[in-house]
Amino acid sequence: RAQNIPVVIDADGLFMVAENLDLVKGAPLIVLTPNAMEFRRLCEAAGVALGSAGGGAPSHPSFDEVEALSVALGGVAVCLKGPEDRIVAPAGQAACAETGTPRRSGGLGDVLAGVMGASLAWLGPQPPYGLGRSSL
Repeated sequence: RAQNIPVVIDADGLFMVAENLDLVKGAPLIVLTPNAMEFRRLCEAAGVALGSAGGGAPSHPSFDEVEALSVALGGVAVCLKGPEDRIVAPAGQAACAETGTPRRSGGLGDVLAGVMGASLAWLGPQPPYGLGRSSL
């Protein structure tokens, strides 16, 4: 936060955030990329109530629930991975339900976090060492 640069947090980083929400609270340049289990852990830590489908089985969280987590964390962006990826940020919401494999294979979350981090780096301010968008 002190450097005012975007940060993408995935996997074990999300576990650390659930243990200490102050790591991300109020930092709008942070993007969390949880899967369903990580999302539930974050919501529990933040006091965000989640609904469920019939029979008590958990459903894919709604946009309202993803937004509730974002708000509870002070406006961080949340990209919930699932059958339909749900993205909530202070600037708005988006969804992605492109067809492809019926089930995600291991490593796709890592690819998502990497692509997202690289994209945010390109969109961010010019770094002080002169290797920004205009020099490449």
